[in-house]
Amino acid sequence: MPQEVMPLPTPATMPIHTHTTKTTTEDLIAMFSIRQQRKQSSKFFVYIFASFVTLFALFTLFASIVLRVTNPQIEFISATFMHVHHANITMFARVTLTNPNFGPFHYNNTTVAVSNVGARKLQGGRVEARETKKIDFVVNLRFHKPFNLSSDVMKLRSYAKLSGTVHVLKFVKRRKITVMACIMNLNLTSYSVHQILC
Repeated sequence: MPQEVMPLPTPATMPIHTHTTKTTTEDLIAMFSIRQQRKQSSKFFVYIFASFVTLFALFTLFASIVLRVTNPQIEFISATFMHVHHANITMFARVTLTNPNFGPFHYNNTTVAVSNVGARKLQGGRVEARETKKIDFVVNLRFHKPFNLSSDVMKLRSYAKLSGTVHVLKFVKRRKITVMACIMNLNLTSYSVHQILC
């Protein structure tokens, strides 16, 4: 019995298989999550960099203001005379010591000299941060010869050199020296001092 021959499929009769990729909701959510993570990572590095720049600027500002150490200032403020006799004068004087720093200033003993006719030793001490300390002292002025009371005015000079250490935040120590050099006019009539120039 003859066998039947099956005809070959033609392009027209061949089944067409189409492969389409369907994007599901889960895929969209996953893609969105990945993009969000990338954005968050980028923002994280930006925040880190901005924080570093801000901290550096704050530290620079802090160092330039707080850690900067300048010389304290000593100034001759006033003087009055308690006793005048021939070639001797007892003078009651006041100086101020100003500390502009953000840490205390520890100063050593010093001597205030007045025109080579008198001197007084001042004990060391401490001036707190950004404060002014008043220092009162008595000095005896002994002239080589009796002064002329009719001259009315006598010019005197005062000098002092003060050294010490400024302590800032307990780990910064700076040695500082300040000098006072003043000229004053002594009024022999009113027993007072005028025109103090430092």
